[in-house]
Amino acid sequence: MSKEIEKLDSLREVLHTSQALRLLAAAYTSRTVKPTAEEYLAAFSGRIQNDAQRSYKLWSFLGVKSSDKDELIIAAPYSYVSLAVLCSLATTNCKVTGIHEDEVSCCIQGSIPSTQKHFEGKFEFSIRFKAKGTWKLEIVVSFAGQLYTWGAGKALIDKLFQLTKTQVAMLTSLEL
Repeated sequence: MSKEIEKLDSLREVLHTSQALRLLAAAYTSRTVKPTAEEYLAAFSGRIQNDAQRSYKLWSFLGVKSSDKDELIIAAPYSYVSLAVLCSLATTNCKVTGIHEDEVSCCIQGSIPSTQKHFEGKFEFSIRFKAKGTWKLEIVVSFAGQLYTWGAGKALIDKLFQLTKTQVAMLTSLEL
């Protein structure tokens, strides 16, 4: 037991420079009072944010990125499909930065807000004519500076497709 106390004392000496690390060391030694997630993040707020910004810029510069891609075939009028896509993007807090249309396709580009799992990302949602009354929806999401998104990209794609299908079903039931 005394060796553990000596290790903790030496650990305290190393960690005494940061208030956040002192808080964690105190919580570890007492083992009854543990910091909450809010206390932990509040203690590290400045350093974690600065380190995250530096690492994001470095990994982005080196070309590291994570991306996911999926497609869906949907049968409905083009106006319903495009409106449903825009509504689903708005529901998920995605910001549209550009829309390019021609006779047979539409491409919507924008940004994905950052969360605890990933930095801000980008998306490209395309709607292409497949056959009479049928459209192929394709989405590509990418997160620069991050190798893993812990499933957040795929979850966003699934949510966008589910919301789009729901919106299209609602619009077709209205018979506008």
